[in-house]
Amino acid sequence: TAFLFNKINFLMDATDSAININQNKDIKRLTVLSVIFMPINVIAGMGGMSEFSMMTEGIPWPIAYTGFACTMVAIGALTYYGLRHFERRRISAQQQTHHHAD
Repeated sequence: TAFLFNKINFLMDATDSAININQNKDIKRLTVLSVIFMPINVIAGMGGMSEFSMMTEGIPWPIAYTGFACTMVAIGALTYYGLRHFERRRISAQQQTHHHAD
């Protein structure tokens, strides 16, 4: 019974570890998405305020809002590619430290 009890404990621990790893991956994806969309949300909040219509008073609204939407897309893309760049740098730095340690 002790052998079976230990085996069941080991399998439960392995299952818990697999679940934790998958949850960490999911949380990382959600964090990246929230970081990408946070600046866009701030800008969208500013665009919804009356200050935006005051700033673009002389410009026809279709042009102003098209420019506003393009700016939001550009900032989202810049944030995404910036995160990708820094993640690649971090991974390559980790690989270099592992190669030096060997």
